[in-house]
Amino acid sequence: MKKAFALVVLIVAPMMAFAQGTVILGNQTGLVRQWDSMIYPTLINVPKGGGCVELFAAPIGTPLVNPLISVEGNANYSSIAGFLAANPGWALPSNAAGAGTPGLIGLGAGVFADGTYTINNIGDGANAEYFLIGWAGAFATADAALAAANVWPLVGESAIYTTATSSLVGTPSAPLPVNLRGTFGGMTLFPIDSPEPSFFTLAGLGFAALLVLRRRKYILKSVAMRLQSPACLAGGLALLVNVASGLAQGTFQNLDFERARIAPTPAGQWGNFADPAQCFPGWTVGGSGTVVAHNDLSLGAPAVVLMGPSFPKAPGYTPLQGS
Repeated sequence: MKKAFALVVLIVAPMMAFAQGTVILGNQTGLVRQWDSMIYPTLINVPKGGGCVELFAAPIGTPLVNPLISVEGNANYSSIAGFLAANPGWALPSNAAGAGTPGLIGLGAGVFADGTYTINNIGDGANAEYFLIGWAGAFATADAALAAANVWPLVGESAIYTTATSSLVGTPSAPLPVNLRGTFGGMTLFPIDSPEPSFFTLAGLGFAALLVLRRRKYILKSVAMRLQSPACLAGGLALLVNVASGLAQGTFQNLDFERARIAPTPAGQWGNFADPAQCFPGWTVGGSGTVVAHNDLSLGAPAVVLMGPSFPKAPGYTPLQGS
């Protein structure tokens, strides 16, 4: 009898050591939404299968000192490991595939239901605080999405919520894990930037200056969302000066921006996204993720915009005319 009792204790003790609070990674009314465009965005639900979420949890009262995304929309960290190192007490819950396994937004548009996760850094069955990050696109991990910050991936970080949890070790039977859909309030995915402007941002500024100085009918205009430090501002200005000084050397070269093959927009009306090959024949515009538009403006995100003769006059911008 004593041997049987000892065997039971040995079996149960490891289960209690590893099976802490359990939850179901799911949502219902708190949807995951995203910007539908970089210019004049509206919010839509993330399409089914069009993104992922990742769960973070901590004991009640654990502060999140250093958020993953700043209030300015920058990625504060290039990896989840770096983010967790800066926020003691927070950890990645685990499922059968291991700790930090992302969940797919796959039940419906903006909705996920990704099974049971174990929160290992809280007491057995204790309450926990949690938040989610999410990203749109085919990135397999959060690190991959963060690594693409210079091409403006859609990433979001939710508010912090509190949830009860269940233990897988129960008497007389194990209770069901607590579904997060009862507490999760949703989140929005939006374009994030790296802490410093990318090469393409600075190059776009120089390219815009070159076109203005050529005084062609169509203007290539690059809008930088942020220049956060004097060093970055100096870098951008230096690039502009180099472009301007280069114009004084050599012979005139027609950059052919009047060869655009795109249909004009109705007079006084805004345009939309456009094919770079139609707007700028023979040119390679930016890199992966660069936004190109025709007769439109950006509200803050970097954009390369072709301004044609039917550009709306309401904003007060008029394309420079060629001589």
